[in-house]
Amino acid sequence: MKQFHFTAYDAQRDRWFKGKVSGACRRSVKETLKSLGYSRIKSLEPANETFLEEISPPPVMNKGSSNPWVSKRNQIAGLLVFLGLILFALNWSGLQPARDRLSTAKEVEVLVEGRFHTLPGESARLMIRFPELPYQRELAALEAVQKAKDFQLKSKFRSSRVPSYCELILNSPNLRETSRVRVTLSGTPLRGQVGDWVWN
Repeated sequence: MKQFHFTAYDAQRDRWFKGKVSGACRRSVKETLKSLGYSRIKSLEPANETFLEEISPPPVMNKGSSNPWVSKRNQIAGLLVFLGLILFALNWSGLQPARDRLSTAKEVEVLVEGRFHTLPGESARLMIRFPELPYQRELAALEAVQKAKDFQLKSKFRSSRVPSYCELILNSPNLRETSRVRVTLSGTPLRGQVGDWVWN
């Protein structure tokens, strides 16, 4: 068997390699190199043992396979692009309804009137709550009192939906439980009537 020094190109690795290979003749050596994955052979000379150093050939790969590093890099890049598109789509779909709601929002005015059966104390808190929106506003209960025991609550806000009712919630240290009353709203501006609110 003769030995030959070669310079050959490996397309899968995109590199030129130098090495030493054994074979009966040039033709059989060329076939061996091609079977090892070298697509182009630049030089193939009889070996001079004292002159060239042996470089081992690259590992044998299947002809259909590609460079594993390039393949892995492409897979990771593709996955990142795919994840980016998913995040963009989710973000866009999440923002779109909010934009639509803001563009269709209009000013809503609410006026709720009533009468406390017993006047609440100074520490009592009164909340008007709109569960359909949701929106709520809290103030000292006595701030809502107009005269004697009559109270009036005004609220103004922007919403794409007009509420059909609200809840009035009274919180006071004197109360064992929170007092709550549901008020139906109608008209323009929205009005609601409580009547005589017995809370204690």
